[in-house]
Amino acid sequence: MPTRWSFLGSCAVLLAGCPEDSELPPPPIASAGPATAGDGSGGTGGSGGSGQADGTASSGDMPCVQDDDCDTDGACIGEVCVGTGQLRVTLRFSVDSDFDLHVLTPSGAEIFYSNPVADGGQLDVDSCIEPCGTGTHVENIFFAAAPACGAYTTWVVNFDGRGAGPFDLDVVGAANESFSGNLPTGGGAESTMYMFEVPCQ
Repeated sequence: MPTRWSFLGSCAVLLAGCPEDSELPPPPIASAGPATAGDGSGGTGGSGGSGQADGTASSGDMPCVQDDDCDTDGACIGEVCVGTGQLRVTLRFSVDSDFDLHVLTPSGAEIFYSNPVADGGQLDVDSCIEPCGTGTHVENIFFAAAPACGAYTTWVVNFDGRGAGPFDLDVVGAANESFSGNLPTGGGAESTMYMFEVPCQ
């Protein structure tokens, strides 16, 4: 099973601790956890970000209640500010398991936790790397500028297989689609491949 990283402030740490001489795998990805009542924190494995100077939360920061709580390029999904841009693909699930979002671009580049930036797209929220309880969990990949036209594929992987359960995928912006499915227990279980098209202008 590949190594998973959680980003705490400026230190990339393995789930078991922070190795002193480890290299930091760029770029840092916000690790969203369930909101904790009263303290405004984002659970374990948070990004350590403090939001914007105007008090709004940047992509991946906690908490948010509505879109106005996020910066101008963000949306509030499941109490997490996610990047929107010209296209976003958002995964929502409630089971305590590390469901991972994957997007394949028309050029064949795969965007996911191990390759978080490609072809103008970026994974900005990666949830449930550590046990996260039940509730709405979110992962998000967005394209800040106009994405390449053509066929895209998105799917979900149950990385650690801690639990089974349903998920929803929303494609918003240059293409608009909604998909849903279920993942079984078992590390590496994959969903159906869902396709959507960004039209060429």
